[in-house]
Amino acid sequence: MHKKAVLFDLDGTLLDTCEGVLLSVKETEAHFGLPALTDAEYQKFNGPPMKQSMMRYHGLDSETADTVTAYFRERYKTVNLRKAARYAGEIEALTALKARGVRMGVATYKRTDYAIDILKHFELAPFFAVIEGDTEASDRTKADIIRIAAEKLAADPREVVMVGDTMGDYDGATAAGADFIGVTYGFGFTPDGEKPDGVQYCNSFKELLKILCE
Repeated sequence: MHKKAVLFDLDGTLLDTCEGVLLSVKETEAHFGLPALTDAEYQKFNGPPMKQSMMRYHGLDSETADTVTAYFRERYKTVNLRKAARYAGEIEALTALKARGVRMGVATYKRTDYAIDILKHFELAPFFAVIEGDTEASDRTKADIIRIAAEKLAADPREVVMVGDTMGDYDGATAAGADFIGVTYGFGFTPDGEKPDGVQYCNSFKELLKILCE
């Protein structure tokens, strides 16, 4: 697959951020007296905008969700942000892509400053020419983020492939006009689960590298 640039989602694609995110969600629930959720519901907090998840799973109105989300963000940023892990073979794959001259960026629902912080901590930031995320106001769609990241890479979205692990990543890529590769090692798609048709999937960075270098 020969494209001008490759954009990566962060949560569930570049890093397994499950521990830090879910700890912060549960600490936020405890602080506001919100009821605990099921394990399956907690897993769905990985990836989508936190305000939307709080409204969906706790039935909060928009104003209350803003307050709850602000607390979550502070807790996540100051205590739990770096409770994450890289995926096997990731450094090797990104190194190989960079050596081939592939332009790479990050397009994530995480706030941009959070994304930069965690990628620097895990020594991944130098691989990416652009790290683009959401704003403090949570006013960007995934398609917005992909378009902005593509523009900063001097590429039309149609010249870009988005790599991600959820339907949100797929829908954002489709709306932006970018191609898409799904990974099944993250939080959304699974090898045996339901996935969009007509999409290439991989279960490791080794497989992803092969697809991108075809």
